[in-house]
Parts: sequence; structure tokens; C-alpha cells
Amino acid sequence: MITSNHYTYPQSKPEKKTLPDRDKQITESSFLSGKYSILLLLLLLPLTLRAQNFGNEWINYNQQYYKIPTTQTGIYRITKTDLQQAGFPVASVDPRRIQLFHRGQEQGVFISGEGDAIFHDNDYIEFYGQRNDGTLDAELYQPASAQPHPYYNLYSDTTAYFLTWRLDNGLGKRMESYYEANTANISAEIFHLEEKRLLLIDQFGVGHL
Repeated sequence: MITSNHYTYPQSKPEKKTLPDRDKQITESSFLSGKYSILLLLLLLPLTLRAQNFGNEWINYNQQYYKIPTTQTGIYRITKTDLQQAGFPVASVDPRRIQLFHRGQEQGVFISGEGDAIFHDNDYIEFYGQRNDGTLDAELYQPASAQPHPYYNLYSDTTAYFLTWRLDNGLGKRMESYYEANTANISAEIFHLEEKRLLLIDQFGVGHL
């Protein structure tokens, strides 16, 4: 008898059936086919997991990273004093090895006086930083095309840049420089074209049920 929750149910006795040889062969063949299918799936599973990207592939875990939050779009300057207050080892790091990352991509920076491989008191780092936008919010929409626009983040206007330095003697990415030599003979432009984007974020539509 099988007992459950103080109720008793009669236990049925399974009947033993003998399969004909032909049906037995088909059953064994199906079992072996299913067995090899499961084995093939298990072999392919590590390859599938290895191919996935998690967004942290850019991190070199042998390096130290210093977080720089930004809330406005513009040029940011980091002085030697700023680095020292953050605990950055300015005295021992070659400024030519310094790197800056944002959302997994290395950003071009300008470092004043890095040519002598020493970060002096008057040297500084400059980079173009942006405020947070809705790029990462796209994952919240199904489909992603349902996102109204990517210009505003639903949670925070703060994004983060990460400052580090290379340990393999390689050079960090730098801003491209451009110099115009013939500045005296350049004629004035006859017009100026400018575009501005207006985000109305002080009010939200609650929708209708």
C-alpha cells in the first residue's frame, strides 16, 4: 500500500510484457540514438557557454582600475593632485601607459608632458566625457526597437570611466592632434550650422489602463 496525507490508495501491480525481437531492436536503437544525442549536446554545451559575452572581456585582472563618474558631457581634466588623492601611484607609473575605458572601449586621452615618462606637478590628463544615456536601457525593452530614444537613462544621469595603466610596456590610446599651419589666409565661413536636441524629461505620461 502507498500512504499519503492519511489517505490510502490501492497500488496497481505493473504488468510485465515481453517485446518481440523486432520491437526490441527498434527500442534499443532509439535508446542508443537518444543516448548519443545527449552526449553530443553535453559536448557542445561548453563551446556555447565559452562563446557568450558578458561585457567584462575588456578587464585585465592584473591591472588596477580607478572609477571616474561623469554627469555632464564635456572635457574633463585630472590633475596630479586628483590622482594622488585617489591613491593612484603617480610616482611609479609611466604616463604613456595610462589607459581610459568607457563601456568596455578604450578612449583616447590627452596627457600633458607625458613625453619624458614622468608625471610632473603641472602635468594633467584630459578626456572627452559624456553623461549617461539610454544605451544600456535598450535591454529593458522587448523588442529593443520599442525604446522611444537612446538619449536619456531611466535610472541615472551618471556614467563611469575607468582609469588604469598597462603592464606590458604598451602605449595607451591618445587623442589625435591636428594643427592648421595656414591660419592667416583662411577665409571666414559664410554661415554657421548648429543642431540642438531638446529632451523633455520633467514630465512623464502615465498611460491608460
